[in-house]
Amino acid sequence: MACILPGHIRGNHFHVERKELILVVHDDQWSLHWDEGEGTSILTRTFSGAGAEALSISPGAAHALRNDGGSPMWIFAATDGPYDPERPDAYKRVVTGG
Repeated sequence: MACILPGHIRGNHFHVERKELILVVHDDQWSLHWDEGEGTSILTRTFSGAGAEALSISPGAAHALRNDGGSPMWIFAATDGPYDPERPDAYKRVVTGG
């Protein structure tokens, strides 16, 4: 669980082995930035208003969430495998500025 303040970004990473499920709870505008693997185009989708969105992120797809609005937004994330501190399975790849 994390809070993303206005103007901030969470993500800019990918997972090699695990799928990630993210629930975004929002009151204002935010954007999703992602690719479909190394060397693919960066895609963006903007959301506005209040609501919740569920995202399923495939292994290898870099992703980031940016709070473009004026109020905090919340994310709840889970993976399809246990966390191993010896092998965290999160690798940096920037899909949005910041």
